[in-house]
Amino acid sequence: MNENFQKIIIAVVVMAVVVVGFILYRQQKTISSLSKAIATNEKTSSTGSLANLESISKNGSGASLVEQQKKGMEDSTMFIVGTVAAVSENTITVEANMPDWDKMKEIASSANSADKPRNAPTYKKTYKVSVNSETQFIIDKLDSIKVGNTIHITSKELIYQTDKLTAVSVISPFEKPNL
Repeated sequence: MNENFQKIIIAVVVMAVVVVGFILYRQQKTISSLSKAIATNEKTSSTGSLANLESISKNGSGASLVEQQKKGMEDSTMFIVGTVAAVSENTITVEANMPDWDKMKEIASSANSADKPRNAPTYKKTYKVSVNSETQFIIDKLDSIKVGNTIHITSKELIYQTDKLTAVSVISPFEKPNL
């Protein structure tokens, strides 16, 4: 009987190890896919570089392209990356650098390439982000998020239409991928 009990205990331990291994594997796979999705969004975002605006402005269509990019982003962007300004029980205050579309239009229309900055002009926008029981936290939980951390928040709302968001997922601390 003692031998059977040992076999049962060993079988339970092996099953627990397999289940924990599977959970860790799925979690790592999810984190990897989120990182790839974020990297793709950052790569296609217009907030990174103005290299394409210089060539477009020579053709005279730069301002209209900026308008198209603005419209596309305003109609679809549901995530922010920013710095945590404050954390409370159900709210995270985040300061994010947002594209300054008016300055980009001016730059795109400018004939003088010496006036063109290397990076897209931005302005700071403060968001109040509500978290609830449905919010998925990746890496740190709400009580571990610190002021000054870089944070990535995916929201239910379009970010250009409001400064109050409801978080679907929160990644903190967040490291921007090297592109």
